[in-house]
Amino acid sequence: MVEGSTIRENVMERERLFQYAVLWHPTEEERKSGSSTRLVVPPVGWILAKDEAAVSMRAIREIPDEEMESADQLEVIVRPF
Repeated sequence: MVEGSTIRENVMERERLFQYAVLWHPTEEERKSGSSTRLVVPPVGWILAKDEAAVSMRAIREIPDEEMESADQLEVIVRPF
């Protein structure tokens, strides 16, 4: 424990367990053409990170370049445990 810090501060500094996935959602026009939501980056095993923002950044790096052309249709989902 860092001198002068509280137990709560030390818990907040620890890495926590997360899982993430990335979804692509069709536009209304694409939906009318038969497209539906699909996984771009499937849920991975467990990862350790300090917060959800760090997990989101990792998920974004996993998105294939060709999917980034429709970045406004992507959703990063993060689940803490």
